[in-house]
Amino acid sequence: VAGVDVDWSAWTKGGRLVDLPTYAFQHRHFWLPAGRSVVDAAGLGLHSADHPLLGAAVRLADSGDVVLTGRVSLGTHPWLADHAVFGTVILPGTAFVEMALRAADEAGCAVLEELTLERPLVLSEDSPVAVQVSVGAADESGRRPIAVHSRPQDAESEWMRHAVGTLSRDAVVSSQRLETAWPPPGAQRVEGQEVYDRLVGLGYDYGPVFQGLRAMWRVGEELFAEVRLPAEPDAFGVHPALLDAALHPLPSEDLWVPFSWSGVRLHSVGASVLRVRLTPQVGGAVRVAAFDGAGLPVVTVDELRLQPLSRERLAQLGAAAADPLYEVRWTEAAAVDGSAGVAPDSRVEHVEPGGDVRARVGEVLALVQGFVGDAEASEARLVVVTHGGVSGIPDPATAAVWGLLRSAQAEHPGRVVLVDVPADDAAETAVASALALGEPQVAVRDGRLFVPRLAPVVPDAPDRLELAGEGTVLITGAGGALGGLVARHLVAEYGVRHLLLLGRRGGEGAQDLVAELSDAGASVTFAACDVADREALARVLAAVPAEHPLTAVIHAAGVLDDGVVTALTPERIDTVMRPKVDGARWLDELTRDSDLAAFVLFSSAAGVLGTAGQGN
Repeated sequence: VAGVDVDWSAWTKGGRLVDLPTYAFQHRHFWLPAGRSVVDAAGLGLHSADHPLLGAAVRLADSGDVVLTGRVSLGTHPWLADHAVFGTVILPGTAFVEMALRAADEAGCAVLEELTLERPLVLSEDSPVAVQVSVGAADESGRRPIAVHSRPQDAESEWMRHAVGTLSRDAVVSSQRLETAWPPPGAQRVEGQEVYDRLVGLGYDYGPVFQGLRAMWRVGEELFAEVRLPAEPDAFGVHPALLDAALHPLPSEDLWVPFSWSGVRLHSVGASVLRVRLTPQVGGAVRVAAFDGAGLPVVTVDELRLQPLSRERLAQLGAAAADPLYEVRWTEAAAVDGSAGVAPDSRVEHVEPGGDVRARVGEVLALVQGFVGDAEASEARLVVVTHGGVSGIPDPATAAVWGLLRSAQAEHPGRVVLVDVPADDAAETAVASALALGEPQVAVRDGRLFVPRLAPVVPDAPDRLELAGEGTVLITGAGGALGGLVARHLVAEYGVRHLLLLGRRGGEGAQDLVAELSDAGASVTFAACDVADREALARVLAAVPAEHPLTAVIHAAGVLDDGVVTALTPERIDTVMRPKVDGARWLDELTRDSDLAAFVLFSSAAGVLGTAGQGN
């Protein structure tokens, strides 16, 4: 297996070489399937889940909760590549149902009362996904909550919830049979290939494993189908591809995916052929009953509801999974004992909210420069306490102070601590508890401690901005790289036809941009204007023609004057903050009476991440 040099001479002396036989060799493989773990779950204090998608299960000691875990990828489960929508591979909704049914069995429940699928799980070729199915404690009626989460296998990122529902202990009625001839009397046959031709046109991209529909009939409003699994059923209760195929006859004019399952019962396991009855219910739902070849029940669903999935929404979710957008999320930290108070080597300074932004930043800059420049305080910590500035809608001056101090923290690790307490709380105990946590940034709310963490975001599908038409879109900083990118994007993606581009040098050096936008069908006006000059900005806005009124403002202007905190001056602060802060203020005041579809402000990542050398 590992490869060694073999001396065949002892076996081949006196022999002769012959040609290989001409028939095809019949290979039998005895290797373990690729990617399957050979780690013994029992050796890890768990027990095997005996399921193709879930590797291990554990019952928590203190609560009785049940957790099942697994690892899913296209490498370990290549058949999932046959389930694609708009060219993107997603875990089928039936796989969530199958995992939930396995968790129900582990938890001693018989019925999946409800399972709502909140977001698809996008799968990629080279990114294994860790899956976790959790079942909570039972309530008085015996119902138990269930949820399915995932996150990238190799990343310590936040878990993302995909499905949530309820399990119950109700007995499963398994004595029913499919009491009708097969196919049903008077049924009108529908060609199965016509179904798949229709699904391809809607955006489904099913490979062979998921093309299990073999025959289909219609009797009134009811649909009957025979589906067959072209592969081995494996150790599933009901194979996700088989149950998915049972839903393919459902008619639709758009791409619809399972959204909510109610009353799911698994009556027998291991079926590779299903005879399916689909009965319409009130409100667009459908009842599903699937039987084996002998007419015995396999799986029944009291009510299945579907919802549309657009190409844009799926692309949004896929991008979030493959290259996620991140935000700063305040996460609760464990409580600590702050009764010892603030250490003597900590200098605590309070910064009140409100006031002029630049003046407040200048005060804190002088404070930090004096502290880090004090040789006698080289081992001390500067604790800056703000009041209600980092949750909800932050006070602009306080937010700017935090941006400056985050950069100071990057340049002087361990020397500066940021603590935010409620506006009416100046208690030393809150500050002491925050310091005892040992984090560089802490927020105190209702006696609890919160710390900032980067977390991926799956944004909700936004309403598309309507910017096209006869309105004018204003972009500041249009002479820079960012402004040019935004202008091109608006014309190409939103169909904007009237642009008012502001820059300190007007259109100087922007001839190529103007030509490109004009060739794309946009009318472009460049204006030389310092956006921080209120009077000049007012004159530009007053010149916007009435037939093309202002409909959106995008403030992308910005100036750099990079330097470490100890080298900054009030003048260098002004250089950066005039176009960004003053420009935002004047744009807000001067367009407040306009009917704007969008008012977009570009800010600096340095204020959030604390980039060294960019405190201003």
